[in-house]
Amino acid sequence: MMSDNALSAVADAMTARPRPVFTCEMAKRIPAPTLVTNGERSPQFFHRIVDELVRCLPQRTRVEISGSSHTVPGEAPQAYDEEVLAFIAGH
Repeated sequence: MMSDNALSAVADAMTARPRPVFTCEMAKRIPAPTLVTNGERSPQFFHRIVDELVRCLPQRTRVEISGSSHTVPGEAPQAYDEEVLAFIAGH
């Protein structure tokens, strides 16, 4: 997965174009049920992002996968799949 994204990461790092801004107000306008996931051992930076998404998204479900870091689907695929399938089944 990392190597698949390598060229995108290089292009992103080299561009002078500013990144698009995604605001809380924009998130508040998303009406769809949204599953927000993170790993228990994800870097704090990602926990803060997920905290903000949870604060802003009107119909969100937050799931934290125990024992995994930022690459949850690769580290804990069974637990991740179970959470995603449960979310889909509930909506």
